[in-house]
Amino acid sequence: LISDCLVGQGKYTEAQSEERTYVEQIGEANITLAIELKLKVTEYLRNNCIKINNSTYFFNEAISASNSQEFEKAMWFFLIAWRMFDGDIESLSNAFISAYNIGNLNMSALIIGAIKEINPDEGNRYIISNLLSNSKDQTLLELLRLVRLLH
Repeated sequence: LISDCLVGQGKYTEAQSEERTYVEQIGEANITLAIELKLKVTEYLRNNCIKINNSTYFFNEAISASNSQEFEKAMWFFLIAWRMFDGDIESLSNAFISAYNIGNLNMSALIIGAIKEINPDEGNRYIISNLLSNSKDQTLLELLRLVRLLH
């Protein structure tokens, strides 16, 4: 998407305009979950007047927020890191865990759907590894196993 370049330049309003044009061209019913997630993150960037365009910065801030149990903030920072560096499946996987931690089932489903479209094997590996290393509950691990079976 052209919007990827615009996001990288910090031009969020223009990026959002390009995304709307793209959605109009292909039709809302045809957008993928990964594109839908990009739309949400671009909107968040624009609405919150984010000035820093550095995925590493946001990844580190997300880790810090997660360690402080500020999971909503962590979710958005991980999503921004992913949005600024599209191939960052680790950030996307961590965003899923953060969304799950705050009980945001809509974002959890959207993120896991995007992971499934982009790179399900690597995404599942990051999520399961993170959960096991942090002793997260068995329910989430079972949910991930079900999602993996659907793949």
